[in-house]
Amino acid sequence: MSDLFIFSTTKGKKEDTLLFQSSKYRDEIFFKEHNKSSLQKIYNKAIDFAIKENVQYIVLVHDDIILENFSHEKMLENFEKYDVLGVRYN
Repeated sequence: MSDLFIFSTTKGKKEDTLLFQSSKYRDEIFFKEHNKSSLQKIYNKAIDFAIKENVQYIVLVHDDIILENFSHEKMLENFEKYDVLGVRYN
């Protein structure tokens, strides 16, 4: 397991999400497909998984966003500076 765990959930298939369609980092994002649970429940399960696997950093992301100019190095730098990674909207 890597130091960074990126997780998203969707009601349908991951291939139908904006996140999957727009991302060149598809292989680095874990999707829970056909989700019927609340976001709180499914995100808590992802957090529990990350803790069990000794993941240092976890990113919980909606399926309707685009990750632009994403890099592990930059993200890890930001995690070291801030408790919560800030997102800028244009």
